[in-house]
Amino acid sequence: MKADRSNSNIRRAKRTDRLMTAVFYGCDGFFLVLLISLAAYIIVRGIAGFYPGILAFDINGIGNQLFNTVYLVFLSLAISVPIGIAAGIYMAEYAKPGRFLKFLRISIESLSSLPSIVVGLFGYLVFILMTGMKWNLFAGALSVSILSLPSITSTVEDALRALPKGYREGSMGLGATKRQTILNVLLPACMSRIMTGILLAAGRGFFHISPYGDAEPCPFSPYSDMNVKDTSLQEAMDSKLFRKLQDQSILMEEHAGGCVLFEKKEQVEALL
Repeated sequence: MKADRSNSNIRRAKRTDRLMTAVFYGCDGFFLVLLISLAAYIIVRGIAGFYPGILAFDINGIGNQLFNTVYLVFLSLAISVPIGIAAGIYMAEYAKPGRFLKFLRISIESLSSLPSIVVGLFGYLVFILMTGMKWNLFAGALSVSILSLPSITSTVEDALRALPKGYREGSMGLGATKRQTILNVLLPACMSRIMTGILLAAGRGFFHISPYGDAEPCPFSPYSDMNVKDTSLQEAMDSKLFRKLQDQSILMEEHAGGCVLFEKKEQVEALL
């Protein structure tokens, strides 16, 4: 009797296991197809809208914007990577468990959840207005480094903690100091994970269009007369609004600093 009940429970458990396995595989397949479809849609639309002149370094291309964006990201990584790696090493290898370590983790998680617009406004107030400088690329790099710093710090800490204790014990057993162990054993062992975190952090520094697909001249100047959902990128860049902004030289006018289009938003509204 007990044997029959036990066999019945085993069969029921196997059926439940097969059912849940099929459900999870179905969910994984659905999201995989969704991801592939989205990537294919972006690639196909990008290839269809591409033309050689788009990379030109003039008013008809995005060469200057592309170069400035890449330069800004690399400059921000030059600031955030050393600080992030040092902070991750401290939290994984030197900081003692307690309230202070918990406070650091909460601060890092809170910083990583900040919207980019909040960080941008903070950088504008601190690195531009409070310092008395005009708009410059270094101030933008400092702001972007705030976005990437939490991700790099968390990645380094998690990568170091995930290494087996044998790495540390073996190095210490051979007479290496803790600093030598970290620099020559632990960091090289988890370098692939650290590089992945750095690349993910770098992605936050690239500019993105509005959530509705509107081709806007500036995030602080949310005015548009074209939408990339309804037209190609080339046509959006040749919109009447962009042409009027270039022809009337609003971008070259004197301003207090920051986004000139935000400061002269009345003039931009009048062009619509």
